[in-house]
Amino acid sequence: MSWLPALRSLSSHPTNLTPQPTPFLDREKELKEIGEIIDDPSCRLLTLVGPSGVGKTRLALQVGAERIDRFRHGVYCVPLAPLTLTSTQFLVFTIADAIQFSFYGREEPKIQFLSYLREKEMLLILDNFEHLIEEVALLVEILKTATKVKMLVTSQERLNLKGEWVYEVKGMEYPQRPEAELRDYGAPVLFLEGARRVDPSFQIKPDDISHLIRICQLVGGLPLGIELASAWVCSISLAEIADEIEQ
Repeated sequence: MSWLPALRSLSSHPTNLTPQPTPFLDREKELKEIGEIIDDPSCRLLTLVGPSGVGKTRLALQVGAERIDRFRHGVYCVPLAPLTLTSTQFLVFTIADAIQFSFYGREEPKIQFLSYLREKEMLLILDNFEHLIEEVALLVEILKTATKVKMLVTSQERLNLKGEWVYEVKGMEYPQRPEAELRDYGAPVLFLEGARRVDPSFQIKPDDISHLIRICQLVGGLPLGIELASAWVCSISLAEIADEIEQ
């Protein structure tokens, strides 16, 4: 099991990405595969699809951070979960704010926005797009207008657009038997790291390994579920954590 570092120090290229406080692991395969797709000249729009908590956002941020130097006008993350008013205009304003574009004059905002993007070499990370599926027409317009802009989208469902590439993000791997080496699997290692953050003296006992595997199974290897479960080690045993999740 090898560690992937927290987002590296960001270059002088324009970006709004910030270094993440913790590393993440067991994602080398996904990072390589996603990176190869986004680097393909024929890929302009890639959607990372998976359930909430599976790690789509973190993967997208890491992929973006590793490619800042490849996009002359920057890599930007656009958090869309807070966008409760779903309209093309609000989506335009949200993306424009993330890339630090200011509107001017009386010309229609969308026209100004698309004109600004026209000659840009940029990667847009559109995070949590699932509640904006009805606004995908704007993405089509960006693809048509700004031929050097790429979009990396995270969503719980695919956008169903022509030219969309889709990558399914799944939960982290975990062992099936207590005899397995825990450090070879991302899910139990993530749990142990989370447990040690809340209790630096925490050590896994041999009798608890089966309970740890059960916890990983119950949350389907989802990183968010594993991290939330690990926070309980200060209060209850691993067996009790598994029982609580199962209820």
